[in-house]
Amino acid sequence: MVKKLRESVMPIYAIGAAWLLYALFFPLYKGVHFLAAAALSAAAYFAAKMIFPPKEVLVEKGFMELTGDEKADKMIEEANEYIRQMRTAVKGLPSGNSVAADEEKIEEVTEKIFGYLKDHPDESFDIHRFTSYYLPTTVKLLETYQNLNSKNVSAQNVTSTMKKIDDMLDKVIAAFENQLNGLYAYQAMDVSAEINVMQDILKTEGLLTGDTIDTVKAGVTGESAVRDFEKDAPSDGITLSLNEKK
Repeated sequence: MVKKLRESVMPIYAIGAAWLLYALFFPLYKGVHFLAAAALSAAAYFAAKMIFPPKEVLVEKGFMELTGDEKADKMIEEANEYIRQMRTAVKGLPSGNSVAADEEKIEEVTEKIFGYLKDHPDESFDIHRFTSYYLPTTVKLLETYQNLNSKNVSAQNVTSTMKKIDDMLDKVIAAFENQLNGLYAYQAMDVSAEINVMQDILKTEGLLTGDTIDTVKAGVTGESAVRDFEKDAPSDGITLSLNEKK
């Protein structure tokens, strides 16, 4: 569930009421009459918005959108179904229940993981186990907890099992977050490798030297950076210079 602001319908009714009241007591056959009625309805609208401000309500979250990639969409559809089952499993739990809070966190991280899949549909293999094992097993844990909780039994084995499920969900959250971090770690490694390759090519072609790299890393800009470039440039190449405008 997520919180959203819901507008009141009363300001709209106020507009209709203002026009009706004006028509009952004043003529409506000249342009000036319609302008006056419009002004009255506008005043009624803003007054009603102040009296009946938007209210914060809880609404069910939507599900993840599809990407257009057949393989990725199949996994997203399966994940959406597991999310629906998880929401159903915790629906009857009291507000503030730690398991219900864990479910929301699991759902949040899951959406981020599949958000990565939307941007990288060709990497669906990396998160295949989410729809084949992790999510269905998590659903089973939540359904078991809800079932035991609904029995309202204080037997030792029941409370012990519920506690184990609660503790396990914390580990599930940590594991899902590690998976998310791992997905973006691969991307960071790819970018780092590209940077290293480009830097080596620039150095090989004489477009970037060790001193220039140090200058860039130090954040030096302006004339000092140009002077460093001139100093390191090949003598038979193109050089740059800064001359004061005379």
